[in-house]
Amino acid sequence: MSLLFRRASLASLGLAFGLSALSLSPLMAQETKPAQPDAAAPAAAPVDPNAVVATINGEKLTEADLALAEGELSQQFAQLPPEQRRAAALSAAIEIRVMAKKAVDSGLDKDADFQRRMAFLQQRALHGEVVEKEVVDKVTDQDVRA
Repeated sequence: MSLLFRRASLASLGLAFGLSALSLSPLMAQETKPAQPDAAAPAAAPVDPNAVVATINGEKLTEADLALAEGELSQQFAQLPPEQRRAAALSAAIEIRVMAKKAVDSGLDKDADFQRRMAFLQQRALHGEVVEKEVVDKVTDQDVRA
């Protein structure tokens, strides 16, 4: 089987699993906190990053995890009304965790191409952290106006 055919097959399989996981994700997650904000509240109360939002197969999904998902997936949710973005991020985070566990259980994390991609993604994330901490965070309002 050629590598191209194998990748196309895996992509098709991944899409099928993804669609089925979306329909199952509410069944696999037990919400431990209401996701709807109080509409009458003038300002959002501080959120505890360690507060558990959902439990997926015994693994806790925290507010910090949800905030990361919202940030990382914000472009995908840009067309959604703001009040629906949190729910969409929660659904996506649940699906990602369910599918990632399935991939690990299947040994996909041991594949050489996957390992190479993960190494690159780690390097890219570290690059972004350095740029943010050493460049973006050091630029002042005065520098921008100059």
